[in-house]
Amino acid sequence: MGNQQGGAAKEETPFDAEAFVDENIQQEQAATAVQASFRGKKTRSDLETHTTTGPDAEAATKMQAAVRGHQEREHLDQAKKVEVFSQNHAAKVIQRHTIAAQDKIKMLRECQDVLRSRGASWRLGSGRWSYGKSGSSR
Repeated sequence: MGNQQGGAAKEETPFDAEAFVDENIQQEQAATAVQASFRGKKTRSDLETHTTTGPDAEAATKMQAAVRGHQEREHLDQAKKVEVFSQNHAAKVIQRHTIAAQDKIKMLRECQDVLRSRGASWRLGSGRWSYGKSGSSR
């Protein structure tokens, strides 16, 4: 009974870690909001003090316009190059397929000529080459 010193005993409350963390998070969010507000106000006031009129502002505007025009021309040149490349590529593919088809037709005609020179003929109904008049194929 030596723990009591003349009064009622104090009850200890358990430590609530979750509430402590939540409170710290709320404090950090509040501090961040205050800092953002201050920095935004400072930035706006700095911008207002740096905004000028007169020859310097006109020169800056002309420089910006020149740079933007240059960038736009570069963009258009690049777009035109891409379009020309696409058209050239398509033309080359068409040419390649046309040449392949022409080569195939040429080879088939050469084969037909060889078969005809050996006495073979094409039978429409059978869909085959046949030798001689009997219709039998070798």
